[in-house]
Amino acid sequence: MAQDQKRCIPPHVADAITAHVGDNDLMTRPELRTRAMEARKGHDKLWAPFFEEVLKPLADRGDMKASLRANEVRRHFQDVSDLCLLDLCKRREVAIKTTGSGLHQVWEFSW
Repeated sequence: MAQDQKRCIPPHVADAITAHVGDNDLMTRPELRTRAMEARKGHDKLWAPFFEEVLKPLADRGDMKASLRANEVRRHFQDVSDLCLLDLCKRREVAIKTTGSGLHQVWEFSW
């Protein structure tokens, strides 16, 4: 976490601290935010194949929405929580809602 202390510790000092003591985990709000932002970057990388393989072909056909079973969506976003997936779609300006539950859950995307 020393690398994340931009305003107080010069980068070369932070690198030296980390090299000497390892990841000095402070267990603070900034650490949580940093970890969440890193996870979001990973989610963004998952979006590209989903967009290219699923949504884009539908849009190219003239469709403005897609109704997909949960297992089809989960194939692309296996380790992403529903809440994070909703946030990802919001950031990508794709509306999303779910209907049903369990094996009958359907994710509806629209653009």
